Amino acid sequence: FLIFCSGAYLPLVKRCPGSIHQFIGIGGTVLFTAIFAGLSVGYALFTVFDNIWPVLAVGVLWMLMIFNLDRYIVSTLKKRDKFSLEFKQAIPRLLLSVLIALVIAKPLELKIFEKEINRELDRQRLETIRESKGQIKAGFPEIQQLQDQIDGLNAEIKSKEDFRNEKQLEYDNERFGVKTALNREKIQAILLEIDQLDNQMKLELDHQMLSVASNNGLAARIQALDSLTNANTAVYWANLMIMLLFVMIEMAPILVKLLAKRGAYDHLLDSYEAGVI
Repeated sequence: FLIFCSGAYLPLVKRCPGSIHQFIGIGGTVLFTAIFAGLSVGYALFTVFDNIWPVLAVGVLWMLMIFNLDRYIVSTLKKRDKFSLEFKQAIPRLLLSVLIALVIAKPLELKIFEKEINRELDRQRLETIRESKGQIKAGFPEIQQLQDQIDGLNAEIKSKEDFRNEKQLEYDNERFGVKTALNREKIQAILLEIDQLDNQMKLELDHQMLSVASNNGLAARIQALDSLTNANTAVYWANLMIMLLFVMIEMAPILVKLLAKRGAYDHLLDSYEAGVI
């Protein structure tokens, strides 16, 4: 099965025992790369869909597609007599393998740094909430104006009460006591109006919080990981090493065939394709 995964023709490989282990290694790399690809896209889709079945179906299809593509890339790389010709033939395949590796690596990086990303998303949510509260509060200047009125009325009450206490006259007590009661009635009316505006502001804030809470998808996680790598050197290097690891894994079958010497299998393959055997 692993020889099949390597893209080699099994009857010819059996006639070249010295090449069997090489093709088994290549086939194993192709197989495990496809498995990683399925897990990667499965996790990426799981951040979008809550239902496991479409995630599983797309993950399997993606795995089979990457498997078929990698197997095709490896099988079409033929050994030539000149390394320069082989290298020119390998360049587009190497570039394609790098692209595949980057696509595979990103969701797995998100999974590896999941805890750090969750903390970063929480920090971004809190920052968004603070900004939203400030913007919403700025959209209700009436609240501050009404609060200023209350402060003015309370200052007037304080002034009248001080004056009343200073005079200590019953007439003044009665006279300014009536004024104080009127101001307190005004304050209660203003407080009621403030409560109504606060309720409107709370409804608008709750609506925005629903949007903030749902901001947990793939794009948000990629952005959070980017923020982490920019802010944390350790995360940056760890992320870079993981990405390079997947690039090397994806390029490994091509590099093995590119660096290997032309052997008995390659001669037999040329003869088989030419119809000699």
